[in-house]
Amino acid sequence: MEILTGHQYVANKYPDDKYSIYPNMYFLGNVDFSDTAKVIASKDVEAVAEKANHCKEVDGKFYNANSCNTDYYLAGNRSRAYAGFKLMEPDSKVG
Repeated sequence: MEILTGHQYVANKYPDDKYSIYPNMYFLGNVDFSDTAKVIASKDVEAVAEKANHCKEVDGKFYNANSCNTDYYLAGNRSRAYAGFKLMEPDSKVG
């Protein structure tokens, strides 16, 4: 689940063998809002990004991470993501 700016949120149902690390930045890509079996989202996610003039698409579809993140990841956020992945999977090839 990602809690976004403007009191918005998006959650994807993951398989049991998957996880995410979200250290003050967003990673969810294209979101299929019509797939209510796998996605829960606030109704204005796209509208808030559009109003902020920051709505981004990939393959013609709303792309959550690019629309809601700043245009760059801060070093501290990257460091926390790395630490989280290494905590969950010490042998991961994240670098």
